[in-house]
Amino acid sequence: MNQQNQPLELLLAHGEGEIGRVLVSGFPHIPGSTPAERLEWLNSNNTPLKRFLSLEPRGYAQMSTNIIAPPLNSDADAAFFVMQGERVYAMSGSNTICVATALLEAGHIKIQEGETKLLLETAVGIIPVTANTKNGKCLSVKLGVNGAFAHTLDLPLDVSGLGAVNVDIAFGGVFFVIVNARDLGIKLSPQTAREITAAAKPVLHAAREAVQPEHPEIKSIRGVAYALFTDTLADGALLNANVMPPGRLDRSPCGTGTAARLACAAARGELKAGDSLAAASVIGSRIRVECLEVSREEHPRVRLEITGRGRYYGRQTLFPPQPRNDDSPPEEFVLSDTWGEDLDSLAS
Repeated sequence: MNQQNQPLELLLAHGEGEIGRVLVSGFPHIPGSTPAERLEWLNSNNTPLKRFLSLEPRGYAQMSTNIIAPPLNSDADAAFFVMQGERVYAMSGSNTICVATALLEAGHIKIQEGETKLLLETAVGIIPVTANTKNGKCLSVKLGVNGAFAHTLDLPLDVSGLGAVNVDIAFGGVFFVIVNARDLGIKLSPQTAREITAAAKPVLHAAREAVQPEHPEIKSIRGVAYALFTDTLADGALLNANVMPPGRLDRSPCGTGTAARLACAAARGELKAGDSLAAASVIGSRIRVECLEVSREEHPRVRLEITGRGRYYGRQTLFPPQPRNDDSPPEEFVLSDTWGEDLDSLAS
């Protein structure tokens, strides 16, 4: 399972409601000369350990596990990769908040009173982080998001069960298909979470059939990952409901989804440097977003700072699996009541 057959040590954290466990020891060496090569290796190898960590009974649908690794860049404090049920992803805003908060409060990175700066290495580059700290606690985390861009605007899709739907495809750390929830007559709320995830499945399928985006510089980042349903609150805050395969709702406002949504706004001329706004989730948690720069390229890229709150709330030790007897319970399993119907897509 792991090279030394040692226990796996995890820090427990959430970022604005979205759980992002932080695996600090027990994971084997990740080969690769670049973070992108490491990401590619994680998605092509080591399936047993991914299943062990991600699927029930040790994992569950509403969470990510962040794999901490020694950084390749000597300036970085740590590297991390975002592991979910069906694959490992390059970047996540809420998970960046979880990683920074947990590593600082647990003492893996020295915490400074007042403000602590650190650099986190990901497959999309180095993420600069500034933590607001007091009495050994991380009160909030500000992270930089560079290079979000719109891929395709107003793409018409023929969505099974929903008909004609216009969507945007954009990159904010992963690729999103973005759809206005009001166009589908869907209200974004905790009570409609099942309706949102049910609608997202055919939207995501149609988007993946229609377009196969690839990051222009990082070839291992390709394909539409998530479906982001959007609305706007009465106070002007962006309302986001991000649905992740095989069909569950992000509890946070989704930092990477917010970046992708704002990249589309920039491409339409609706966002400029100096703009400040809030983004909210269906549970009411919020992040603050500052637009630092909109490039003047043909397809504008945006540079943002996102501020949110994390909570480090515990530790977990997972023991490697023991040899199975015929009547022993399975080491990994999933059920469609929580994971959705596409179970064979998980941890492959």
